[in-house]
Amino acid sequence: MTQSGFDGPWLIEEIRPGPRSYLSDTPIDLDYLGTPHFEFDGQWGSMRFARLMGNLDCRYSGNKVDFCWRGDEDMKELSGRGVARFDGAVLRGELFTYGKADVSFVGRRFRDGESMDLSTREKFDEG
Repeated sequence: MTQSGFDGPWLIEEIRPGPRSYLSDTPIDLDYLGTPHFEFDGQWGSMRFARLMGNLDCRYSGNKVDFCWRGDEDMKELSGRGVARFDGAVLRGELFTYGKADVSFVGRRFRDGESMDLSTREKFDEG
C-alpha cells in the first residue's frame, strides 16, 4: 500500500491512555477542539483531538505510517512521534508525546458526505 491508502481525513473514535500515562483515570473529551481527527496528505498531515492540535511529518511503508509531530495543548508547545497502521477501513496507532502521556487511538475514514464540522457529524450519527 502506498501513502494514498492513508490520504484524507480519519475520524478518531477512541483514545486510550498508554500504560505510562497520567491520563489513566481522567476522562478524555475528544471533541473539546472540534471533531477529533487525523488528516494525511502525502508527506504532511495534521491532527486534532481533546486539547491537542498538531502538524505531522510522515513516512510511509506498506500499511504503516511513522510520523513526527509538533503542536500545542492549551497553548503549551508539545512534540513527539507516532505510528499508525491501516487495516481495511480502520486506522490504529500510538501517539507518543515527549515528556508527557502516551495514548493509543482507533479511527475510521470519514463517510461520503460526512463533514469534519462537529454539528454535521452529530446529525449523521443520529441516523
